[in-house]
Amino acid sequence: MKVLFVSAKSAVNDQIEKAFTENGAEVFRLDERIITFLPSFLNQNETAWKILRKFPRLKRLNNKIWNRRLIRLCDKIKPDILFTTKGVIIYPKTLVRIKEMGIILANWFFENVDAETYHQWFLKTCRYYDYFFNYDPNISDKYKFSSGNLKYLPLAADPAFYKVEGVDEKEKEFFSCDVCFVGALYPEREKLLIEIKNLGINFKIFGWKSWLNSSLAENYYGPLLSSKEIAKAYSLAKISLNQNLQPQNGGVNLKTFEIPAAGGFQISDEQPELRDIFKIGEEVETYKTADELLEKIKFYLSNEDKRNKITLAGYKRVLKDHTLNQRIKTILETVKIN
Repeated sequence: MKVLFVSAKSAVNDQIEKAFTENGAEVFRLDERIITFLPSFLNQNETAWKILRKFPRLKRLNNKIWNRRLIRLCDKIKPDILFTTKGVIIYPKTLVRIKEMGIILANWFFENVDAETYHQWFLKTCRYYDYFFNYDPNISDKYKFSSGNLKYLPLAADPAFYKVEGVDEKEKEFFSCDVCFVGALYPEREKLLIEIKNLGINFKIFGWKSWLNSSLAENYYGPLLSSKEIAKAYSLAKISLNQNLQPQNGGVNLKTFEIPAAGGFQISDEQPELRDIFKIGEEVETYKTADELLEKIKFYLSNEDKRNKITLAGYKRVLKDHTLNQRIKTILETVKIN
C-alpha cells in the first residue's frame, strides 16, 4: 500500500507518517509549503515562505507550479491514496485529475470548517474528496449536500512523541509554572487569560509571537518548536489550560489529547463531545465560565493529589483509546485499504 502524504512539516504530521508506517503503508511526503521556483536548498525555508505569502501574484504562480508537480508525482509513484491533513493549496481540478488515475483522495482536516478562514474553501473543495474527515461530529448532518464523504474522526496523539525525558535544571526553571497556555492569540483568549494573570500566580504563555503585542506580553515565553518542547511545557506546568476556538462547532481540538499524552493536567472549556472521549472530573477537568475556571485553578493548585490522580487517568485513557496509530487504522479501514 502506497500513501502520498501532502503536509507541511510539523510534529503532528511526523506522528501521522509514523502511524501510517506502523499500519503497513509505504509513505511518500510532499511538503505543501515549498517554493517551487527557488533552488532546493531554499525552497523549504520558513522565512522565504512567509515572504511569498505577502505577494499574491507570486503565491498564485507557486501554487500553480506546485499543483503540476503533485500531478506528476502521482503519475510517477501511483499511490493507492492521496492523504492530507489540510490541502488548501490543492486545486479542485488537480483533485479531479488525480482521482481519474484511480487514486483515493482523503483529507483529515484538523481545522474548524466553520471558521471564517476556511469556510468558503471547505464549501468549494470538500466534495472533491472521496473521504473528508473532521473532528466535528455534526459535520455530515450540517452539510447534507455531501455525497456521504464527510466523516467524523476525533483527533489524537502519539504518546511516544510527548514522552518527557532528561529535563535539566535550566529547562525545569523555564517551563515550570502554575498555569500554562500554548496556542495562538485570539481576542476571546486574551480576555480570559488576563483574568488568570490577575490571580497573581506563575502564569506562562507559549505560542505565536503575536502575544508580544498583547496585554499579556510579560507572560509570553516564546514559541515551542517541537513536540518535545510542548511536552515539557505541559508536564512541568501544574495546570495546562485548553480553550477551543470560536465559533465552537463541536468536537475537541488537538491539545485535548496532547496535554494528557505529555503527562499534563488539563482544564478545558466544556465541549459536549468531550464527555464521549474522557471522563469529566476523573480524566480531565472542565469549565463553563471564567469564574468557574478561576475557582478550579485555585482548587487544583491547592490539591496536588487530586490533580495527579486525574493526570494519570487521562494519560491512561489516551494510551487505551486515542492514539494516532488507532486513528490511522480507522482511516485505512474506512477507505478499505489494508
